[in-house]
Amino acid sequence: MSVEQPISSAPGPDGHASAFQLALPAIFVAVLLLLGTAFKGAFDIKHWGPPGVFVLILLAALAGAGGGAPVRPRALLAGVAGIWALAITAVASALWAGAPADAVESGLRTVLYAAVFTVPIVILRERHSLRLTAHILTVGVAGIAAITLVRLLIDGEAVMIAGRLDAPVGYRNATALLFCLGFWPLIAICARRESPRVLRAAAFGVAELELGLAFLTQSRGVVVGFAAGGLIMVVLGPDRVRRAWLGLVALGLLAACSPGVLTAYRAFDGGQGVPSSSDITTSANWLAVLLVLGAVVGAAIAVFDSGLRPTSPRAAALKTVARAALAAVAVVTVLGGLVAVGNPVTEARAKWREFTNLQTVATGTTRYTNAGGQRYDLWRVAVDELKANPVAGVGAGNYAAGYYADRNNDRNLDDPHGLPFQVGAELGLVGLAALAVFLLGIAATVRQGWPRLEPNDRRLAAGMLATGAVLMGQSLVDWMWRIPGVTAIGIFALGVGVAIVARGIAPPVRTAWLPATQRVALAGVAGVLAALALVTYLSDYYVRSARADRGVDTAAQLSAARTAHSLNPLSLRPLYLEASALETMGRRREAKQVLLDAHDRVPDDFTTLGLLGDFDARGRNYASARAWYRQALAHNPLDTGLQQLAISGGRPAPVTASSSG
Repeated sequence: MSVEQPISSAPGPDGHASAFQLALPAIFVAVLLLLGTAFKGAFDIKHWGPPGVFVLILLAALAGAGGGAPVRPRALLAGVAGIWALAITAVASALWAGAPADAVESGLRTVLYAAVFTVPIVILRERHSLRLTAHILTVGVAGIAAITLVRLLIDGEAVMIAGRLDAPVGYRNATALLFCLGFWPLIAICARRESPRVLRAAAFGVAELELGLAFLTQSRGVVVGFAAGGLIMVVLGPDRVRRAWLGLVALGLLAACSPGVLTAYRAFDGGQGVPSSSDITTSANWLAVLLVLGAVVGAAIAVFDSGLRPTSPRAAALKTVARAALAAVAVVTVLGGLVAVGNPVTEARAKWREFTNLQTVATGTTRYTNAGGQRYDLWRVAVDELKANPVAGVGAGNYAAGYYADRNNDRNLDDPHGLPFQVGAELGLVGLAALAVFLLGIAATVRQGWPRLEPNDRRLAAGMLATGAVLMGQSLVDWMWRIPGVTAIGIFALGVGVAIVARGIAPPVRTAWLPATQRVALAGVAGVLAALALVTYLSDYYVRSARADRGVDTAAQLSAARTAHSLNPLSLRPLYLEASALETMGRRREAKQVLLDAHDRVPDDFTTLGLLGDFDARGRNYASARAWYRQALAHNPLDTGLQQLAISGGRPAPVTASSSG
């Protein structure tokens, strides 16, 4: 039997010190996630591997010591179980995946998300700790926004691509997500009447800046995430009407400044031109204007709002007017949209044709009116893979094989750009069920606990839950799940938000010792996953070392490649580097055998088949090379390079008199 002692949530130096000390690991995790945005969104395992190992070791130690705070109510326990089931299924899919190494790495990435979602739930036991962690996330994203603005003003060309903001994540859609993750928590601060006026003004100014930065990326997927976060802010009270109006005012200010903000993008003209440094500076200056203007408007709203007594007849009348005006705005927006669009059926058909024609170049002053792209083709392949493997999918990280074999466009991609499509294709109905349990568990917890929360806790939880909703919304139509530097922030915020709600249902406890068998099992699972993440990270380290030694120290390259292979025998990358080193040393027979071993491990990998063709072409065995290239082409039929090699076998073109002259 466990002995649980309630912790008082009232202020007190001892209680707060204890809560802060216990919260330090969770705060450290939050800081690591924020720092990850500076490393191209921690896309590579060299960046997300160490934080992942740390979080898993933290959870293993916590489980061994007693399990931390109990995960309750049952709905929340189901949500936690759902994301862990998704993660473990992804790792286990290496057993049936065509490329098991990709399944392990992709699965470990989902394990990271499961771990960072769990950390605030089992560690942050008191209101004080939860508030502190939530504020660190909000202030952290705000700080990144400020730094990005400074970089735009100083050297904008270094952070822009094709007239669109690319930094700090290094992928425009993910950069848009990052800044929208911080927008709604700031709006929650602005909407709180009791907040200091200066704080409300500053929060609204920074919120405008974040919205402007996201707009400068011209990411279309973030619109879905932004709307999802806004829906949460409107559904979950208090201050719902005030938040809705603040959101509309923020959008109105952005619309007013948008011609200036999009100067660089308009100069680029959707792929037709090149923006100058002065164009980028103009966009940056308008973002600064947006920041100041937002702060001024926020201050005016705070002054006006603070002058009204909440219980006065004037305030009650104003609330009624605000609600009626909000409804009128919604009606006018819908009617105006119908007038602008014309026949909605005709317009829908036109957009569907645009969506399915796989046009990749968007032209015009903004990308938001364009529905073209590759997503239709990506999603079609994902659905086909789900139909062919309905129960468990093709394996985590293994979508690409089917895509390259069946694609109708020339884009080299390895993700279906949509979380439901990714999970369905790679993990089948089992994965989709686990994802559904995760999301439904969170929704059920919020529904059960919301009426029991104090107003200030509701405000804080709403901001964090809206942050999570922004992530999940954009993930519906984009490949954010592959970018831990932003996805983990949203997942962590979701964990903080649901932890706040859960604390309203079940009082915090000082100890929550689990039975010994459960403690050992949980600690063992976390420990095994931490060890797997560590060896995968170390193997990648030696792969990078081997690449660095290529052409410099062949012996060192060979040694590093073999070490990487011993750590991760499932991966093909060490074998490629080992074969390269052996061939450089003149040991061609051994090099060929290593490539054949790689082919035996993943027979359908067109990269390996192409490397075998290259190997034989360098040995002037063009007939054999042609056979390898043709096999590679069968798995990637739209690759123009393979099409040519399948004909020539890699034989050099004959030198003519005109070409030699």
